[in-house]
Amino acid sequence: MRRLRFIVLCLLTLLVAGLLAAQEYGSPSGGYLGVRVMNIDADRASALKLGEPRGVEIRAVQPGSPAEKAGLRQGDVVLSYNGQEILSAIQFGWLVSETSPGSKVKLQYWRDGKAHTAQVTVGGGEAKTADGGAPVLEERALGVPDFPRILTVWDNLALGIECEPIDSQLAEFFGVQSGILIRHVAKGMVGDRAGLKAGDVITSVDTREIAAPKDLISYLRMRNEPNKSLVIRIVRERKPKTLTISLQE
Repeated sequence: MRRLRFIVLCLLTLLVAGLLAAQEYGSPSGGYLGVRVMNIDADRASALKLGEPRGVEIRAVQPGSPAEKAGLRQGDVVLSYNGQEILSAIQFGWLVSETSPGSKVKLQYWRDGKAHTAQVTVGGGEAKTADGGAPVLEERALGVPDFPRILTVWDNLALGIECEPIDSQLAEFFGVQSGILIRHVAKGMVGDRAGLKAGDVITSVDTREIAAPKDLISYLRMRNEPNKSLVIRIVRERKPKTLTISLQE
């Protein structure tokens, strides 16, 4: 039951993360317009002379994007997308990302107290997410809650360590091409006695390169030299180091 709840939570987190990512400029794999949008509260609706909170406000327009070519500007409020009323930024991002690139869509938007319409040809390919200028922190974005992400940590009972895969940015930070990051070493276990520490990056075991936690688990299970010492190569503080574990302890 615990495993089932964990899987469901993972799926829900991935879904939310995907929907949130679609709010900003669009989806790299689907359609995009090139706008960043925000939900509208009662105070903002009053300032925009909307009468009531509805639609989503465009907070930025990407230069050269389909939205800019259609004449949309910062401060416009998108009210409908191909006749479908816009209820939230998440819904708007989802509609755009689900539209086939090259499709022509009709947008109804609000500007200067009046409703207008525009026809936009939805873009495709890799949606750019920066305009080359300095990043701007939206004051209204500070009220948007953070969403937790599930971090997958692997327990390796043979060595007594908790580890995780590293992405390209972390690999650059630690000075490695690939490997797995040790998050915790259990006191008194094999890894602790061998000198492994939290923050070490395991890059290989014997002659086997380790690029993911499953590589370590697979190698230790399939290893057919039970009496031979284990040679673990790590990077610690951007410096390579070799540790040896005797399997006859």
